[in-house]
Amino acid sequence: MFFYIRGMKTTLLFLSVFLAANLFGQSTYFDSGIEHHKQGEYQEAIDDYNSAIKNDPNDADAYVNRGVAYHNLGKHQEAIDDFNTAIKINPNYAKAYYNRGMVCKKLGRYQEAIADYTTAIKINPDDADAYVNRGAAYDDLGRYQEAIADYTTAIKINPDEANAYVNRGVVCIKLGKYQDAIDDNTTAIKINPDFADAYVNRGAAYDDLGRHQEAIDDCNTAIKINPDNADAYNNRGFYYYKLGKYQEAINDYNTAIKINPDDADAYVNRGAAYDDLGRYQEAIAD
Repeated sequence: MFFYIRGMKTTLLFLSVFLAANLFGQSTYFDSGIEHHKQGEYQEAIDDYNSAIKNDPNDADAYVNRGVAYHNLGKHQEAIDDFNTAIKINPNYAKAYYNRGMVCKKLGRYQEAIADYTTAIKINPDDADAYVNRGAAYDDLGRYQEAIADYTTAIKINPDEANAYVNRGVVCIKLGKYQDAIDDNTTAIKINPDFADAYVNRGAAYDDLGRHQEAIDDCNTAIKINPDNADAYNNRGFYYYKLGKYQEAINDYNTAIKINPDDADAYVNRGAAYDDLGRYQEAIAD
């Protein structure tokens, strides 16, 4: 059986780049690119950043913002190229390193991501988000103690950094420190009561301690917050399965699959529930 632990949040810092850029009074093309980007009109934003760069080929902010837009369109190499150019223009541009690290992590190039986050931290030691993302990269490499150290530092810098608590809780679950995981996710929920993934993760920790009803309750809350949270349905189905409520489990797996039809684990889990009900052809099909 499978169930999900949500976490490892890595957010491409974009707004802070805009705020810094606007202080320097870039061209109207730059401002227009920002507005398009905020509306999710990434190609239009790229077109505007192209014009801004033509006006000023040394505008590092324009390269960074265009790189973010490329990233949002899945054009990762173009994004990296733009961050590289921004760094050549301004070798102390922390956000360029940060964003390049973000793309490297997404591409599975974890050591490169760590190197970029480390440089960003050297330039700006108070960047809590850089510690959170470096911690996520350490986690991907199984370097759990380093991940915990980074999340803890992020929390010291910003005690209201909910993602740091959630991610540290993920590592605690992997290390079998389930109560610590519950405590971290509870803190994240206090900071952000609508943080659906924190409920999903806390539910996973409750389940590991045999507190199945509390796990189900947390999934229920996550679903109320975000009815399209496939992992919450998948996890609740897993908990129902453990309680012998096979039809309820199947119902939840059905919903998880509707939300994410490419989730192989949900099919495997549903197949197991079908098998326990003697519905062997359906199990084979899953």
